Amino acid sequence: MSADRPIFLVGFGRSGSTHIHGVFAFHPNLAWLTRFADNYPNRMALNALIMRLFDVKPLSDLVARKLPPREGWKYWDSFFPGFSEPFRDLTAEDVSPYLRERMKRAVADIATQSRGRVLIKLTGWPRIAFLQEIFPDAKFVHVLRDGRAAANSLLHTEFWRGWKGPNRWRWGELGTDYTAQWERWDQSFIALAALQWKKFVDAMDIASAGIDNFLEVRYEDICANPQEGFRRLAEFCEIDWHDDLEQKIHRTEFRQANYKWQEELTVRQQETLQDLLGETCVRMGYDENPG
Repeated sequence: MSADRPIFLVGFGRSGSTHIHGVFAFHPNLAWLTRFADNYPNRMALNALIMRLFDVKPLSDLVARKLPPREGWKYWDSFFPGFSEPFRDLTAEDVSPYLRERMKRAVADIATQSRGRVLIKLTGWPRIAFLQEIFPDAKFVHVLRDGRAAANSLLHTEFWRGWKGPNRWRWGELGTDYTAQWERWDQSFIALAALQWKKFVDAMDIASAGIDNFLEVRYEDICANPQEGFRRLAEFCEIDWHDDLEQKIHRTEFRQANYKWQEELTVRQQETLQDLLGETCVRMGYDENPG
């Protein structure tokens, strides 16, 4: 079967997209990836089985805890080996006729008879221009979070590769300007995490330019008013509002923890974030000096 108007939730890691993805997945018309798709990409009937279990109301929360929606990097790499960790953002020029058909099949295989719209969450590079070339009717939602909070949170994850330096991570070269900024702060790790966020923002600005079906939502705004935030999201994605989604919103705690970067970092580390990210954060609607 085919899947029209796929929905791509994209964002920088530690920006709240996992939380939004997990709640939005409760809409009964949306299909998504589980770990079965990662482990058995050629047996998507197993993934479809989880969708059916999810539709059994007493089981939905249990299934979500045991088999939560995931990004499915192994699944995507089984169709396009370079998808999960390119050293630069993927663009429209990277799409070949062969790859176009494989990626269309990858998305179509996620859909089920009852869940015909596909919800896909991706972090890292935006990949928007690449995906738009393959899926002209796709909906793109950028989940944004204050870069200072995201950079601080990144340092607490097991998957961050910045500890090995920019020569051994997945974000390509820093470039002359960003290298100078990093060295100005003594090659500190918090500075490198901040510059990673800036590289993502730069890539997002380029990738989303000229894309009509693009919505940017701030995670902080959704936490402040989840009902309004998800209604806006559903309207943009052309998904009818549903009681299952509304009930999940009421059962879910939404709490943003942007204050942590000011509590967990030294004064100098905070100054580093303000120096490198303050201007960009203000441009994106955040307070220059939150607190």
